[in-house]
Amino acid sequence: MKKNRIITMSLREIKKSKKRFFSLCVLSVLGVSFFVGMKMSGPTMLESLDNYYDSNRMYDLKVISTLGLEDEDINEIQKLNNKYRVVGSHTKDAIFNDGKYEVVLRMHEINEGMNDILIIKGRMPEKYNEIVVEDGIEYKTNYKIGDKIKLELEKDDTSIKTDELEIVGIVISPEYLNNNQVTQSRGNTSLGNGQVAYYSYVSKDLFDSDYYTEIYVLDNDATKYKTTTKDYLKKIDEDEKLIETIKESRQKDRYIKLLNEAKSKLKEQEEKVNSELDKAQKELDKSKTELDNGKLQLDNAKRELDNANIQIQQGNQKLKESKEELANGYQKLINGRKEIENKISGYDITYDKLADFVKKYDSSSFSINDIVKLFNNNNIDIRGTIDNSLVNIKSVTSTYGIDLEGLFNRYGINGENIINKTDVKLNDVLDVITINQLKKLILDDEFIILVRESIPSDFAYYNEIRTSLNEFLNNKNNIMKLFSGVRDVENGYSEYYKNSRLINEKEEELNQASRDYRIGMARYNSGMDEYNTNLKLYNDGVKKFEENKKAVEDELELAREKIEKMGEGIWFIQTREDNNEYITYESSYNSIEKLSNLFPIVFFLVSIMISLLS
Repeated sequence: MKKNRIITMSLREIKKSKKRFFSLCVLSVLGVSFFVGMKMSGPTMLESLDNYYDSNRMYDLKVISTLGLEDEDINEIQKLNNKYRVVGSHTKDAIFNDGKYEVVLRMHEINEGMNDILIIKGRMPEKYNEIVVEDGIEYKTNYKIGDKIKLELEKDDTSIKTDELEIVGIVISPEYLNNNQVTQSRGNTSLGNGQVAYYSYVSKDLFDSDYYTEIYVLDNDATKYKTTTKDYLKKIDEDEKLIETIKESRQKDRYIKLLNEAKSKLKEQEEKVNSELDKAQKELDKSKTELDNGKLQLDNAKRELDNANIQIQQGNQKLKESKEELANGYQKLINGRKEIENKISGYDITYDKLADFVKKYDSSSFSINDIVKLFNNNNIDIRGTIDNSLVNIKSVTSTYGIDLEGLFNRYGINGENIINKTDVKLNDVLDVITINQLKKLILDDEFIILVRESIPSDFAYYNEIRTSLNEFLNNKNNIMKLFSGVRDVENGYSEYYKNSRLINEKEEELNQASRDYRIGMARYNSGMDEYNTNLKLYNDGVKKFEENKKAVEDELELAREKIEKMGEGIWFIQTREDNNEYITYESSYNSIEKLSNLFPIVFFLVSIMISLLS
């Protein structure tokens, strides 16, 4: 009866709060579903990783050594267990420019049946200078299939055959699980900033090395265990201990082999040096006779050089006197110019303008414009502005009482056609005047007044032209008196520059002679040095031989000490647990496992809170 009452009351409560009851049911279903999903994610991740590693034959162990590895190491590891698949491989780090920065690219040798890579675009390398890269290079840089990567190698680095590789494909590798979009480093390196930016794979033919950088070991018996399980880790631990049994002997054998190679190379070098010393001693005997004959020729050359030096000294003295004479003449020109500048200081003109005016006056291109330019910096063309002028020459002559016909007759100007015209412009007058007549006319006040008053008042440079013509009108006689002095100064400058060039040419001849003398003396001294050096080499030949022999022995000892300091070499045996990408993946799995274990507690607490609130 009591049980029925509880059921009845429960049903009654459910009917009263259907929405709350439905919400609790949905929450329970979602919580259980989420819990189951999280609980299954970890095992699924491990299952996927194990399948991926097995299908791509990912190594179980990797052996690296500070002295490199060789085929004998591979054979000895293979003898430990016939279930092992053992492969020697090469890895090379190099710097290249990814378009933004200098970064490190890690190049792995493509191994058959070990760490199989998957081509996702393009093809596998077929030549030694071809490369396949991870997809990170394609979307992080401007490199694409068909481009060439230029590696930055040391000058003496001969471990690979070329520093330029063509990209032929994009790949993914079981050694690198994480996407490059979220992984900033592909491992550590001794180059650049210490981080590997990208990985790649190349043909084994690219490497030109007599040792391996690593040996990969795949235990076929370990494939029946899932990665990260205790059984797998136990199996790999047994393999690692098995390899440790040959580690010491292989390290020692490798050391002895390298030491013997070093001794052999040094012995060859010693024999080579001794042979070269014997040859050098014979050559010294022969060169001594040649040097004696050469010294006689050098003595004769020395006498010729001494005579040439005397001539050079005499020439330099004459050159000095010519320079002093030229300098005195130049100072006179400076004084003459200053004297003229003092005389024109009140005319508002410079010496250079006056010199240009005189030069124009003496040329066949002299014009009325040159008078204006003498007192004004503007480039004014009187003739080009007069055609539109309304000023009539006849009105000017009438106003100022200028006899135009008489003016023409005084200077032999043929102006009959102009005199009889009623409307005469300034250009009409200028057209019938020759250059020689103009040079005389500018000294006539009436002509200057005629030109000045013919300029229209609305012309832009009206004031400048009038001012310039008035200045010339008031000072023309004094200015013309300076023409002779200006010509003397300018001609003096021309003569000065001409003589300067001649003196410079003579000085260059003497300098060339001095250079030839110094070269000759240098050759003579060099010949004497060479003679003395070779003579000393001849006398010290035997001693040099002994010294070089000792040097070879010291070099051999130094090489031996260097190898001994380097030690016998150390083997490092790594498992998948030492792979950074594997560690990151395993860490993600562990995080999901911890979260899934925590979830039931959280869900239980939420349920209690809801029940208490209800």
